[in-house]
Amino acid sequence: MNKYTWMWVGVVLSHCCIPLALACGPWLPQAYVLRNDEVFYAPPEVGFAAELRHVLPEAVAHQALPDRTEAGWKELQQALEKELAGLDLPKAKAQEAFDAHQRIRSRLDEVRAYIGDRERKREALEGLAAPTLLPSEFFLYLQGALHFHRGEEGLARAQWKALLELPEDQRRHHSVTAAYMLARTSKSDVVQGYQRVRELARNGFLDPMGLAAASYGWQARHDLETGDYQKSIEGYLVQWAAGYQNALQSLQIVAETVFQQASDDELISLMERPQVRAVLTAYVLNQPMSHEADSNRSRLLGAVGQMENPALEEAGRFALTAYQHNQLLAARKWLKAADPSDALALWIRGKLLLREGNLEEGKILIETLAKALERQEQDWRRLDPTRAWGELGLLYLREGRFSEAATAFYNAKSWRDCAYVLERVMTMDEAGNGQNPLNGKPEIHLIIGRVIHTRWWPDG
Repeated sequence: MNKYTWMWVGVVLSHCCIPLALACGPWLPQAYVLRNDEVFYAPPEVGFAAELRHVLPEAVAHQALPDRTEAGWKELQQALEKELAGLDLPKAKAQEAFDAHQRIRSRLDEVRAYIGDRERKREALEGLAAPTLLPSEFFLYLQGALHFHRGEEGLARAQWKALLELPEDQRRHHSVTAAYMLARTSKSDVVQGYQRVRELARNGFLDPMGLAAASYGWQARHDLETGDYQKSIEGYLVQWAAGYQNALQSLQIVAETVFQQASDDELISLMERPQVRAVLTAYVLNQPMSHEADSNRSRLLGAVGQMENPALEEAGRFALTAYQHNQLLAARKWLKAADPSDALALWIRGKLLLREGNLEEGKILIETLAKALERQEQDWRRLDPTRAWGELGLLYLREGRFSEAATAFYNAKSWRDCAYVLERVMTMDEAGNGQNPLNGKPEIHLIIGRVIHTRWWPDG
């Protein structure tokens, strides 16, 4: 084809793609006015992480070092160069040992990253050995790593154990890494192994890759695998406090396992522990509606009812759990025990009043809630104020308080609802005059501009 034929092909293809391009756009939430009563019946939404921040340890001994693997190995390389320079070796021999160490380390990294099959790993590393001229701790750790990646775990552990038996001043750089790998490969003393990793780091042995902090999560995983749910949850909370955000997913996995495998008596015992109770409750509160979620809520509420010392300070959370399960009598019982300043309890109380037809009382509670959430009083930061403002906007709309409804929808960040009130309900003078409390707020000039444009040029 000549260049003109190609040009016409391009024109045709570009026109064919236009409808596809126009079909794309940003996702917008469904307007409150379209959902109406559904908004009032739906329970408040809480976040899993937000519900747990109050039980996090205030401080942990070891903090996560994200993306430190490469930097950590560079620090070890520099330490090795310094150690070799201090040995009674010809410079060429020292450089030869250093280069051989680097080649083997690079080969180990490649094998770990690109080869999954154990037999192929063995073949790729066949014949490699740590240079004997290396300082003892570097030699023993590297030789152990070679054995480990060849599937020779017993030989690897022997090398790392020998490393930890060296005099302290001869193993400053690899004691933590050796102890960490011994814990990872242990079949019996796993918990003691990870505790030793943290003890070594605490005593000043170098930990350039943050393995002491990483050990929190691995120990918690071991506790989960052995059925010690309490210690597993406590360990993952420490891991989260240390800076590992993936601990949140691990906590959800533990909670799921508890509801799947723990007996009712075990569940009651676990609910007596504040940290465990917080995790299990947060998990249930964030489960999407399903038969499994209903079963979990029922079991949790049953366990709470059997506790020797009911946690009345968490009554708002239990009231929400009962409300989600449509157990309104149980929700009211927990609301009576709730602290008056509990935002979650206040919100549910307002919803129950609205369901009962007490619109004025319910509206006053939701109004108080929305304004308090904006001020972020006490622990109310865990709740989303935009949802409360959206509910309040619907209540104002029902009463004909259109200006206040528009303001509430604006605070709810629901531009569609705000535009609906300004465009379809209020007159143009009401929407654009100086009495409108929204005048001067960011984005509102765009909404009002759309209203005026639509009123005066409806076909434009």
